[in-house]
Amino acid sequence: MSKLSKLLHILRTRGLQETALFVLSRVVRSQTHLLFCNDNAGQGIPIKWNANEVVFEATQASELDALTQRCGDLPDDIAEYLAAIRSKQAIGIFIFVEDRLAHWAFVMKQSRTACYLGFPDPAVGLLGSAFTVPEFRGRGLQTRSVAHRTNLAWRHGYTTVISETAPENEPSARALQAGGMQSRGRMRIWVICNHFVLRSGSAAKGVRRSVDYCK
Repeated sequence: MSKLSKLLHILRTRGLQETALFVLSRVVRSQTHLLFCNDNAGQGIPIKWNANEVVFEATQASELDALTQRCGDLPDDIAEYLAAIRSKQAIGIFIFVEDRLAHWAFVMKQSRTACYLGFPDPAVGLLGSAFTVPEFRGRGLQTRSVAHRTNLAWRHGYTTVISETAPENEPSARALQAGGMQSRGRMRIWVICNHFVLRSGSAAKGVRRSVDYCK
């Protein structure tokens, strides 16, 4: 469905008021983040993996192919990140517990989100899109994933690693800090037409400027 067809469909099914709100939400949207950062490049974070845990790193297409040969097709909802690995715009880690895929997460390079947060430099890696299979939660996989991805990013030339989470996501915030990330505080951003960004909040004071343009 084209954008125009989608808009006409919303107009027919929801009316003028909801259509106007839909259009406005696409023009201007607001988000609040808790920002975390680790800029101790090269320091390294010690990690103690359990004996039944194996970490598979994917930095290029051939490694993804080897991964799918090992565990079969990967979830459809991470297809965008797998494509980014193939184009060398992301790094992925996949944690196996007793030969079962239990966790996956990524480091993104020059992502739109990083630019929104005020870090457009290609030497800054963004930790994100981590997921732990429900039956493997509560074992500290996310914390070790954060530390491992930070070390991996440094090995691949990143000088700073950042991450964000929603203010209400307390488990994610705890895992980020336990994995070596330092809290920079709260940031409120307004994104206009997907490109112009306004920032406020305690975390916004540490970035290059409060008003920005992201390609």
